[in-house]
Amino acid sequence: DKAPPGPTFRGASMPHFLRFNDAIGMHGGHLPGYPASSGCVRLPAEMARHFFANAPSGTPVMVVR
Repeated sequence: DKAPPGPTFRGASMPHFLRFNDAIGMHGGHLPGYPASSGCVRLPAEMARHFFANAPSGTPVMVVR
């Protein structure tokens, strides 16, 4: 189906995105204090910047609750 006239695509903001499992990754974002993600791991902005700048490709990632 074609989009109706006038729409534009605006993707979700995911600053400093680091993919670790297919389409799942970690990135900076708002932390509301309760689960509110579609699958990614949201981090405080400074933490996301730090990981993005210091984790080379292939760095092992383990997500635990």
